[in-house]
Amino acid sequence: MFDQLAAEYEAFGARYERVRDASYLFAMTPVRTRGKPALRQGFFAVVDGDRLGVVDRKVYRAIVAEAKAAGLSTEHLHVYAARCIYSGANLHIYQPGVDS
Repeated sequence: MFDQLAAEYEAFGARYERVRDASYLFAMTPVRTRGKPALRQGFFAVVDGDRLGVVDRKVYRAIVAEAKAAGLSTEHLHVYAARCIYSGANLHIYQPGVDS
């Protein structure tokens, strides 16, 4: 699932660093963009087996903790999930295959 989402993100021409061995974090923006320090943002996926899962308060808090532990900004959390029943201003939910 993570590889599929990373490939979808890469299809837009975006650069990222792949992350392994994390619960939700699967990619992050590079440290430098065009020679300048960048605001590092994380891309997270809530996975339940082989499909996307649900963001609830517990998952949201775990994502924030994972972002902080990786030294990422928590101002913009990019999350792939099937549904979101807990939200915040900093949470951007993406549903692959669903038109926005």
